[in-house]
Amino acid sequence: SLQPSSDDLFIKPSPNANQATIFATLSVPLVSQSTDATTLDTINLPIGTICVLDDSAFVLTMMTRKLQSAFPNHTIKVFGHPDVLYKHILNDEDSSTVLCLLDENLGPGIELGSQLAVRLLRIKYEGLLVSMSANSSPRDVAYYLQIGMHGTCEKGGTSSKIKDRILNILKKNRRMDKSVPLI
Repeated sequence: SLQPSSDDLFIKPSPNANQATIFATLSVPLVSQSTDATTLDTINLPIGTICVLDDSAFVLTMMTRKLQSAFPNHTIKVFGHPDVLYKHILNDEDSSTVLCLLDENLGPGIELGSQLAVRLLRIKYEGLLVSMSANSSPRDVAYYLQIGMHGTCEKGGTSSKIKDRILNILKKNRRMDKSVPLI
């Protein structure tokens, strides 16, 4: 029979008096496996619309699937041209767009994703602006941050990695507290 020797430790004597089996209950803190040592489970992207801008129909389809998996309660809208996304944000009367993922190079003669980000900031867009461009050298990233974007995210990552990256960006951008609360 088990005999308590303390609140967390039980001793089971064996039939031979020279041995005993000890059972213990241990409480240990859980550590998230995300890239950040603090758990991201306490940070949520507010429910709303996630907009994706890219010139590739394949990328838009792939990102839609990944984002629907990562953020199942959000609406995903995709755009192939910056002007169409800009008009969507202008007409977004309830400010439901909480995140814009922008490709940088959208084709010859078409506005860059970073240029669209500047236009969105000028009209007081308050959601996250994230580059998802192959142009992600340290110099590119510094430029995106300098103009007011919030970070970068890979297109090719898994839905789990994309979610972790977006939540890390949300966590690091405290200026978002009013428009995108940390829930």
